[in-house]
Amino acid sequence: AHGVHRWAVETHLIPEFGLLPIQYLTADRIERFQAALLTGGKLSPRSVQIVRQVLANILKDARRKGYLTVNPMEAVDAVHVPRPGDGGLSAATGPTPPGSASPP
Repeated sequence: AHGVHRWAVETHLIPEFGLLPIQYLTADRIERFQAALLTGGKLSPRSVQIVRQVLANILKDARRKGYLTVNPMEAVDAVHVPRPGDGGLSAATGPTPPGSASPP
């Protein structure tokens, strides 16, 4: 698990956020980062979910220790990880999975 966390921090979080004080990290900034990872084509949704979870844990710990009054990750939508047979897209982002009702 430490190897995965190190990969997320060193390969994605530090290059993106660098020396930005944790108090200046906003939900909007995290959403843009997450979207860039998803659309960049280099990471699978599951890998993006892992990076997101590592960041979420860092922010949760920072809030618990009093470095943050609000955890911005609480306002960021989760990453959808396709399951076999769901067509690879959620109803919010693309075609309706087989056997599901069409959105209005």
